[in-house]
Amino acid sequence: MGYPISNALTEFHEEWGGLLYALIPIHIAAALYYWRIKGENLILPLITGWMRLPAGFAAPRLVSLWLAALIFALCAGGVYWLVM
Repeated sequence: MGYPISNALTEFHEEWGGLLYALIPIHIAAALYYWRIKGENLILPLITGWMRLPAGFAAPRLVSLWLAALIFALCAGGVYWLVM
């Protein structure tokens, strides 16, 4: 990665990193709120990828695994391009 790109990414990280640190506790507080107040455990579905839907909710339509693999490959290629 060239110096201009590295410098730009470092500057972006320094400017916007604080926002991430502010959003992390808000995100954790929201998950705890849903777990303790609303009775919905969102942490386990995030880890396992499975969640029981309430009665009356239709399961979401799954998209093609090929499309997911293509998007993953494009993202991985983009990261590789940025790093190299």
